[in-house]
Amino acid sequence: MRTPGAPLAIVCSGLGTIRRGNETWAMTLGRQLTRAGEPVEVIGGAPLGEEGMRYRVAGCLSRQGWVLRWLPPPARYLWEQRTFVWSVRRLFADGWPGILHAADPQVAWWLRQAGGPQGCRVIYKDGLRLGPDWNWRFEAVQVLAPYYRESAEAAGADVRGWHVVPHFVDPGVFHPPSDRTAVRGTALGGAVPDGVPVVLAVGDLALGSNKRIDWIVSEFARIPEADRPWLVVAGHARPEDLRRFADLHVPRLGGRLCLRPNLDLAAMPGLYRAADFLVHAALNEPFGFVLIEAMASGLPVLAHRWPVSQWILGEGGEGVDMEAAGALADGVRRWMGDPDGRRRRGEAARRRVLDTFSPDVVIPQYRALYARLRAGGGGMP
Repeated sequence: MRTPGAPLAIVCSGLGTIRRGNETWAMTLGRQLTRAGEPVEVIGGAPLGEEGMRYRVAGCLSRQGWVLRWLPPPARYLWEQRTFVWSVRRLFADGWPGILHAADPQVAWWLRQAGGPQGCRVIYKDGLRLGPDWNWRFEAVQVLAPYYRESAEAAGADVRGWHVVPHFVDPGVFHPPSDRTAVRGTALGGAVPDGVPVVLAVGDLALGSNKRIDWIVSEFARIPEADRPWLVVAGHARPEDLRRFADLHVPRLGGRLCLRPNLDLAAMPGLYRAADFLVHAALNEPFGFVLIEAMASGLPVLAHRWPVSQWILGEGGEGVDMEAAGALADGVRRWMGDPDGRRRRGEAARRRVLDTFSPDVVIPQYRALYARLRAGGGGMP
């Protein structure tokens, strides 16, 4: 006998196989809503283990698995989503939830087509900046920063069903260190000498990744060796990408490059606490969990002059033209010579998270959105 679903379902095909932005969003939102007493279940593509929330598996072909490995990446992702939707529909055979929240665009649309006639209202979280040309399809749309709604409205789009609800981070998990030296010994495993400045970059190490870690290394190589801090790089890396990255870039920085690839999520808070500040070179990041995780940890951030990133940072960071050769290198050198300024920005970064991107602030926004939809409002006809 099947178990009926909860009134609210959060679905994400990659849960249980990978951990990137959408998967982090689904897990953390499910946990926090559960703690707040919201009747919610999270549905992923593979077993996840105990995560402090109601969780069900809708088995699917994984984009990471051997069955799909012969296909190009977009096709792998599409087949994962298609087979995931088939399984989700079977889970809902005894009744659809009142609200379904999804971040994968094709999953959201297919489930909108299947569940809409059953009274299920679908919220699509537009974390890919697909904008009005895609978002008109849905009952309600979640966008992650005011810029998206404002720019769409200025272009003449109907944004009555769009709701600005940002990502959030737990400031009890991501917090400043009481003793950075002690933290470095654990987080960096002795790879970086004591007493030297450390700058952190987080992102996919694959060539052509939008996180542009290669660009960051190129900018650090512009800094004279006597002034150059250590660069610590963490992020997803396939074995071949890691070999390429290390072979190319370790010599360029005179050995002052520490690679921490494929870390477990539980290791990331300590890594942030080991650094002096974060650099982030993505040009048009839809949001960027890494920004608020670093800021909650008391790290100031150098990021691109993209309106969304600058809104997130507030006084907790500085905008740099990440397309101008030498601009990041100049910013790093300037910050290295201003420890008091870095400290003030780090304190401002932490306050910014507490005021805007903490569960205490954001979870009520989610609950208000769900309540509005249950009452029959808040979405497009």
